[in-house]
Amino acid sequence: MTILGIDPGSRVLGWALFDTAAQTLTDVGFVRLQGPRLGRLDQLDLALPPIIALSDQVAMERQFSAGNHGDRLLHSIATLIQRACHRAGKPCREIPVASARLAVVGKGNADKAAVRLCLHMDYGTPRDMALDMSDACCVAVAAWLLPEEPKEASWRRQSARSMRGVLEREMRGR
Repeated sequence: MTILGIDPGSRVLGWALFDTAAQTLTDVGFVRLQGPRLGRLDQLDLALPPIIALSDQVAMERQFSAGNHGDRLLHSIATLIQRACHRAGKPCREIPVASARLAVVGKGNADKAAVRLCLHMDYGTPRDMALDMSDACCVAVAAWLLPEEPKEASWRRQSARSMRGVLEREMRGR
């Protein structure tokens, strides 16, 4: 099976193709996005289908949000990736940055250079690989290493959060 890892960025989108049977990186690349916001989205919309066609499934880095204009663009890019995967009939999984780095490096707060070094040592990736590409490779490897969370576990956690909120509100009202 091949997993396409994507590191979505507002200027550069890095991607890496990881073969799980051989446990090796088979291809890497990037899409440089230029111009105004809508122009970058158009560029990406054209570039994604042939890249997604190379894989059996897709994993992308889940972005954290601070609520600024750049975050909205990254959210649009993530939505565009999900839509392209849906059109291609490929499953798309979002993996938080810290989870991917924890799976590959052993530290959720590892820096990009540490990620690149661990990928080189464990999977033979090029030592001088661009950081956007090594982040994409990290996401692909993490998608292979990390089991997907069962839907009922996610539902239970959400229910527990909701129940905790109800209990906290009740305690404040007393």
